Amino acid sequence: IYIDSSLFTVHCSLYNIVMDKFEFFSKFNDAVIIINDKKDVLYKNNAFKRRFTDFSELHKFSHQLNFNVCTLDGEDVEMYSPIYQALKSIQNFFAYVTYQNLQKETLYFNMVAIKRSRYMVIIFSDVTAENKLSVLEKEHEALSGKYKKLYSENQNFVKIKQKAQAQAIKMVLINKMSN
Repeated sequence: IYIDSSLFTVHCSLYNIVMDKFEFFSKFNDAVIIINDKKDVLYKNNAFKRRFTDFSELHKFSHQLNFNVCTLDGEDVEMYSPIYQALKSIQNFFAYVTYQNLQKETLYFNMVAIKRSRYMVIIFSDVTAENKLSVLEKEHEALSGKYKKLYSENQNFVKIKQKAQAQAIKMVLINKMSN
């Protein structure tokens, strides 16, 4: 097997130039993926690799993302994917998306796609914890309401029980006096 070392050096140099170009995004805590105009993935930061461990290719990944949209072009199935919607958009693109991983866990993200010349930078800000907190706060509020209602009813039953006991004592005393 013959390997042209000069070609390998050129390829590695180009790879390093591209990686250095996007290295800024390695500092982001949010997941970042960079795609060129040919729909090739050029860069994924470490946060992206950690969050989307089952990522293998853009097409499969796009099918795991979902968002509420009403497309006017029913013929183009790709338009139901936020990734392809962002790629086809002529402007920057913002969406609230859900992602279902292979473990069937649903995660929530604010997706921001920013176009820059031939590249699209897509940033996924994880809002799953905020959604779960909101759901838990609503559940807590509902349970607190039920607790207050049950506590109030219990207090009323305690008062009724005390009145019934007092009435029973009065009846016993009246029966003793009449005997």
